[in-house]
Amino acid sequence: MKTYFKPTFAALIVILILVGLTFSYSSIPNVLARIDDDDNGAHTKLTFDLSLIGPSLCDPAFGELATWQGTVGKDLHGDVRARLRGLPLTLGGEVVPVQFDWVVTAGGLSFKARLDGSWNIQTGKLDMNGDITEGIHAGERARVKGKLVDLRDLRFKGEMHVGGNH
Repeated sequence: MKTYFKPTFAALIVILILVGLTFSYSSIPNVLARIDDDDNGAHTKLTFDLSLIGPSLCDPAFGELATWQGTVGKDLHGDVRARLRGLPLTLGGEVVPVQFDWVVTAGGLSFKARLDGSWNIQTGKLDMNGDITEGIHAGERARVKGKLVDLRDLRFKGEMHVGGNH
C-alpha cells in the first residue's frame, strides 16, 4: 500500500517563507563558483543526518535561531549541530542562499565550521563550503552536499568532506 506525505501546516508555512525569501541564482555569492562535483582528496569524509530542533517553524525568530541537530558517521562518529545564521531578504528564483555554523562533536576529533552555500527548494539539494574555524582540522576547507529527505522536520542527509583542495 502506497502512503502519501501530508505536510503539516507548519511545514507549509516554512515552504512559503522560503519561497518568498529566495533570490535568483546569479546572486549566489562567488564562493559557490568554486564548488565542483569531486572531493579533491578530502582527508575526512562524514555522513550526516540532521533534523530541525528549534525554534518553531512559525516563530518570527526562525531565520536567526534555527538549529538542526543530528549525527555524523563514516570516518568519525559523533554528534553535529548546525545553526542557521539568517535568511536572505531578496526575492526570486528557486535557490535560497544559506549560511551555517556547524559543530561536530567527536571527542578529540571535534571541530567547528562556518559554511556558506545554497539550498534548492525545488530539488531539496543543499550545497555549501567554507572553512574549519576550530578543532582538529582548523584552517582546512569543508564541503557539504546534502538533500532534504523529510519536510515535516526539515531533515537533511548528506556528506561532509573535510580537507583537501576545496
